[in-house]
Amino acid sequence: MSSAMSAGVVARARRALIFQAGAAVLVALGWLLSKGHPEALSSLWGAASSMVLLWLHGVGMRRATDCAAEDPKRSMMIMYVGAGLRFMLLLVLFAIGLGVLGAAALPTVAGFIVTQITGVLAARGGPEPAMRLSSKT
Repeated sequence: MSSAMSAGVVARARRALIFQAGAAVLVALGWLLSKGHPEALSSLWGAASSMVLLWLHGVGMRRATDCAAEDPKRSMMIMYVGAGLRFMLLLVLFAIGLGVLGAAALPTVAGFIVTQITGVLAARGGPEPAMRLSSKT
């Protein structure tokens, strides 16, 4: 059953990444038309940061789902450690973008927020996990 649940997690993550890519392009296009090339690239940095974090979240959730039946404590630990690592990575990615690459702050944050919200909404609208599909109430 965990492989079916894992497949559902992978499908949701893939769907969310596709929607995030579309949102990233739209946000960058908006910045390109309103402010110019540097702001559009900055928004793409924020969007790419969000997409990397969602991809890592999907990897962690797949690992946690695969081991949940055998060792629930390990599954929870995978999720908690993954959340902490993603938070630290977000700080590093923003520091690189804003500090090293010189990205504009507002477009970077806007690109991140729009793609993050898009990813969450797209993942919620995906296929149901196998456990819910198999139970008839």
